[in-house]
Amino acid sequence: MSKTENSQKRIKLLYQALMILGILGFFYSQVVVGNSTAEKVLRPYYKGDALMENVISGKIQPERQLSQKHLAILRNQYELLDNKKDHHMAIAKMMNKYYFAATLCLAITSIILGSMLLRIADNGMKDKSPRFKSIFYMMLCFSTFFLVLIQSLDHKDNIESNTASFLAYSSTQMRIYNYISTGGKADLIESDSTAGQTEKFIQSINKEINTLNNITFGIDHEQIRKPSEIISY
Repeated sequence: MSKTENSQKRIKLLYQALMILGILGFFYSQVVVGNSTAEKVLRPYYKGDALMENVISGKIQPERQLSQKHLAILRNQYELLDNKKDHHMAIAKMMNKYYFAATLCLAITSIILGSMLLRIADNGMKDKSPRFKSIFYMMLCFSTFFLVLIQSLDHKDNIESNTASFLAYSSTQMRIYNYISTGGKADLIESDSTAGQTEKFIQSINKEINTLNNITFGIDHEQIRKPSEIISY
């Protein structure tokens, strides 16, 4: 092999490597964009939580006081719910940013691949340049990769299930906030004493926590195709 051929081969490999790095770089840049967008969208929600915590922590005192024992349990329940809520939001945010990036990259690579398919529809690949063929096969590989990534990681289902769990825990937190902020009047039962009423409320919160307690994260391995299936497809 001559020096010219070796030089051309190296240039070709360098060109392919730069394309791969460029696509992956764009993918991860969109992951960062998706994460920062999610943070901006959730900022008002976090501010609302901070306002509720003013009451939970005792910075704002309700008119009707609860016993220190019951108040400590309710605060502990609220913090427990907060940790579980943060867990589900972390998963939802992680899946959302990768779903956003993978979907955008899939759309771009599919458009490029589609336009190239139009060019080879008549005469096939025979009269196409090595660079054209290289780009075509690379777009085909990346389109397949992003499609399989979206399907196998079940981005959409993971986002929906974890967002639903987040909102359910948040709703239970709101019940505790309402109860503490009204000094126990939110779920007032006239036949019960204040202590008895509060204990029943605490038990109901524990039941909700037990019902909601779950880790919702799944990967669909069946969506991962074998190389032979991709080639035949």
